[in-house]
Amino acid sequence: VTCPDADIRDRLNDYFFVDSTGHHVIEIPLDVDDDIADDEREAGGVPLLLGDEWALVARYHGDLELRDRGYPVWVGGTAAQVRELAGAHADGWNTCWQWTTDAYRERLAVLDRACARVDRDPATVWRTLGLYALVGEDERDLARRFERMAAVSPPGTVTEPLDRWRVGRLVGTVDEVRDQVRVWAGLGVETLVLGVGAVPFQVTAPDDVELALHACVTA
Repeated sequence: VTCPDADIRDRLNDYFFVDSTGHHVIEIPLDVDDDIADDEREAGGVPLLLGDEWALVARYHGDLELRDRGYPVWVGGTAAQVRELAGAHADGWNTCWQWTTDAYRERLAVLDRACARVDRDPATVWRTLGLYALVGEDERDLARRFERMAAVSPPGTVTEPLDRWRVGRLVGTVDEVRDQVRVWAGLGVETLVLGVGAVPFQVTAPDDVELALHACVTA
């Protein structure tokens, strides 16, 4: 968890942080407060990740006053508790890298309820979404690009055919991806973060990035 605010760092002085790279990194243990219920320390049996730990700190240290600090605060993750915290405490909610529109729409109900409890318009929560992306001029070109991506990706990463791999990702022809972008916008997603490859931050080829960008900005 990176924290640029010295005041917040000072108020979290019970936690160890280092400044070895010019950033103040706070290591926050999962047991940041004895009052945190056991079911809020993990999601589906998996311990909450760093972003979720920061969300817990935001919730159980109300004196931090995360709003109106001069910069936006994001909460990232997929657990229901994360969306509740985003609605009550944060400026935005981010999640990635595979989402279908139906699954995302279902998750928004938790965010809406959290906003209602604090009398907040859900539209004021800035929604950012990361998706793996691959775009082709047409179906034949898409298949060619998919084969190229599979060939340059880490072994064992791409094991499904294109028709299955594309589910939950921003994948299709230029026209298809434009339609997908419009659907995401209709769900309140203001910012798309594209992973043009099969693993996070992979770039298969510059022309894949260019075509994906073209499809998105012309949607």
